[in-house]
Amino acid sequence: SRATDQAAGRRAKVDSGYRQQRMRILDLCRESRGPEAAALVRDLEEEGRPVQTFLYNSVVLANLESQEHVRSVVERLWSGALPWDEGTYAALVRVFVHAGEVRRAVRVLQRMRARGLAVQRRTVQPLLERLCRDG
Repeated sequence: SRATDQAAGRRAKVDSGYRQQRMRILDLCRESRGPEAAALVRDLEEEGRPVQTFLYNSVVLANLESQEHVRSVVERLWSGALPWDEGTYAALVRVFVHAGEVRRAVRVLQRMRARGLAVQRRTVQPLLERLCRDG
């Protein structure tokens, strides 16, 4: 029917806009424009749109220099307000190692194990490389 076709057209338009927002976030992350990417993620959250874990992970990595943003993500992650996966932990370890916060990186690994996740090589590698380099 005509109404069904119109509703499908509106959904496609909304879905297309949502996909464009996600792609814009990833582009900003690739360009190391983390604060802008984080702002777009917050916009999605405020709109009640689902934010996939890989977007949070990408934004964390794009904010290597912004510990304030990373701390916010960590607080929300630990509280259960954000979805997480092994990639989230890998991103956090990388950020903390980059900032020279080895103890925080170790705490992330401990939290990961406490949640029953196996620590993968890609997660622990930045920490091992830092420890080998710094002694």
